[in-house]
Amino acid sequence: MRTSIVKSIFLKEIKEIIRDKNQLFFLIMMPFFLYPFLLLVMGQVMSVQKNKMDSTTVEVVINENLKNSPIYDWLKEEKQFNISLGDVDAENLNNAENTLGLSLNNNYQHTLQKNGSIDLQIFYDGTEDLMVRSHNKIQKIIEKQNEELLNQRLIKAALNPDFVQPIELEEINIASAEKQTGNMISKFIPGILLLLIFTGTIYVALDISAGEKERKTLQSLYIAPVKVSEIIGGKFLAVFGVGLISGLANMLSLAGTVLWQKSMATSAAAAGAEVTSAGFSLAVSPVGWLWIILLVILTTCIISGINLAVLLQANTYKEAQGYVTPLMIGLMLPSFLYAMPGMELNTSTVFIPILNVLLAISAILKGIVEPQLLFLVTIVSIIFSLLALQFASFAFSNESIITGQRVNYRKLLQSNPHSKRIFGASEAIVFFAVVLLVFMVFGSQMQMKLGILWGIPSSFILILGGLSLAVILFYKLDVKQALHLNMPSLKATLATILLAAVTWVPVGYIYSLFDAGDHSEYFLEMLQPLINANFFIGLTIIAVFPAIFEELVFRGVMFRGLKNEWGKWPVILVTAFTFGLMHMDLYRMLPTTLIGVLLGYILWQSGSIYLTALFHFLHNGLSFVIMRFGSEEMASAESVPLTWVIPALAVMGLGIFILSKEIPPSETRIEGEPNIGGAELA
Repeated sequence: MRTSIVKSIFLKEIKEIIRDKNQLFFLIMMPFFLYPFLLLVMGQVMSVQKNKMDSTTVEVVINENLKNSPIYDWLKEEKQFNISLGDVDAENLNNAENTLGLSLNNNYQHTLQKNGSIDLQIFYDGTEDLMVRSHNKIQKIIEKQNEELLNQRLIKAALNPDFVQPIELEEINIASAEKQTGNMISKFIPGILLLLIFTGTIYVALDISAGEKERKTLQSLYIAPVKVSEIIGGKFLAVFGVGLISGLANMLSLAGTVLWQKSMATSAAAAGAEVTSAGFSLAVSPVGWLWIILLVILTTCIISGINLAVLLQANTYKEAQGYVTPLMIGLMLPSFLYAMPGMELNTSTVFIPILNVLLAISAILKGIVEPQLLFLVTIVSIIFSLLALQFASFAFSNESIITGQRVNYRKLLQSNPHSKRIFGASEAIVFFAVVLLVFMVFGSQMQMKLGILWGIPSSFILILGGLSLAVILFYKLDVKQALHLNMPSLKATLATILLAAVTWVPVGYIYSLFDAGDHSEYFLEMLQPLINANFFIGLTIIAVFPAIFEELVFRGVMFRGLKNEWGKWPVILVTAFTFGLMHMDLYRMLPTTLIGVLLGYILWQSGSIYLTALFHFLHNGLSFVIMRFGSEEMASAESVPLTWVIPALAVMGLGIFILSKEIPPSETRIEGEPNIGGAELA
């Protein structure tokens, strides 16, 4: 993919978008007025409604028994009530406006003299806010008088008031004002944010897909010597850029509104005014805001890719508008679900796209930041972003898009005997996304149900091995070339062994810098069955299986696909980053990624996957030996002293220097893709 072409297409689309000044205003400027306006309007409406309900006269119909009781006098003290004598009947009351009824079904004085209970009924419409509010007022009046009468009875019986209440429950809300505020706004802010991101992307996607078809300007891209990935990349960046600006503008507006409300509350308190709460302050830390921004970015990626892919199917602007409603309904479903009682971010909901982001933002607004769960949400969002973008590219690569015919996906998926399937960078990234998604959902279930001793080998063989084999067969790849099955030189082998012997020291030191806390203990506890198992069984599961199957995925199939189109360091860094993501551990992400960089360098210089498998085996094997025979501190990587790191880095430098002198083997490269016009533990 040529970034200059992507940039040109991106700038072209942005110039088209900028011409629509009204759209820019609604997408970028409106959020800065939206949240202050919403909060002011909500506060004003609540105040007006409260005053309106307090000033509205409520008709209270009572029967004859109640009029001859002290309850009648208690009710008359409430100025809002207009009390009248009549027939207390549910049907009659239901037809009357702002009316409720009270019926006393026995004689008040006679019943009390016999120490009986007064049979009092209240009739009200529970769907009317005014009636519910009036019911609550009457209930408080009755409860107060009930308590006084009870105390009189207890005194008369020479009993302490505590006699009738063996257990006294005092309710204390320990949630801070900030957390209560966060809980309140978390019910609607994430949904509004999602809706505005959708709005920001959908109309741009409409214009640069169906709009371009209708204007007959899309054909020029098809006859240009550019690739599908470059066209989609430019268009996607345009949709994503506008959607992201809209999303970040909303975040900035929300943060500004919070600061403004907090400042107003502080000023009011300083002036001596009564402040009933901590204003509109939130218990969101700077780290929490950063997580929200990251989630907004990833959500915009998913929505942009889906919108672009779906709207590319439309041949006219009018037809594309018909797709907007289903897209919005699909997006609104998670918005309804996340606000349901009992919904929270956990190890189950973390795998549901969009919903997991809404639950994560909701939790952060309440002041709850669970890094590991948020990291998993990030991984899932990255996966679906990649799949959405590939879906757009897949749809756009079909000539039916430009001819106006409806895309036949069945024919598109069928093999063309006269064309060769190309396994390039985009295919490699999608391969990783599918592997990771399947491994997260099904691999974790296998390990839970089969146990770690059987679950890890089964998931590695079936998922990592099975999907790698499927790609090799589907794309008819040459196994030796695809998997880098080249015999290494003796010098490269010795350098690899040297690196594997000492890499665990700086990696362990880096891990010790992270405050993993309970997570580190949980990780060791999870591996305990392997540590306590037979030595060779534990070594096989921890060292042999990852050395074979993880290398098959990352330094085999994926490395080959990226290498067909990209240069040395992009390939090494991307495979290293995805290797870190695969381990699904926030605290081990950086150390594992650094190991991935080293593995990628070894493969590039030596051209042999045998060496990366050897390094992987030795590194994990050393870690296993330390966990099994070392102290608890060494097992948790918390006792690696800094004095060990410098010599280890020196030895690593020597190993890297030896590898740098290796001459990478020459290979046949697949020249990109045809243009659409002509054609821890590591």
